[in-house]
Amino acid sequence: MAKRITSRVRQARLDMAAQAGRTVSIREVSRETGIAVSTLRRLEDNKAEGVDFATLTRLAEFYGASRIDDLFQMTEEDRRALRLAMA
Repeated sequence: MAKRITSRVRQARLDMAAQAGRTVSIREVSRETGIAVSTLRRLEDNKAEGVDFATLTRLAEFYGASRIDDLFQMTEEDRRALRLAMA
């Protein structure tokens, strides 16, 4: 099994919304952080190929994350199952 970094950015946004008692949209996050909506969508969908440190910093500041594992985690990936799902 291979290791993969997966995003918790969507969960951070949903957690923020729950705490605020209102919807927090991707567009709002984009406006507040200066990160493009398309970048945020790729991060939330685990389709980003790489993330700039400035982007990580802005996300961490916006969500109040003190550790990188609040926004990303290392997971095991079964490549065989992934290939079957894509077939």
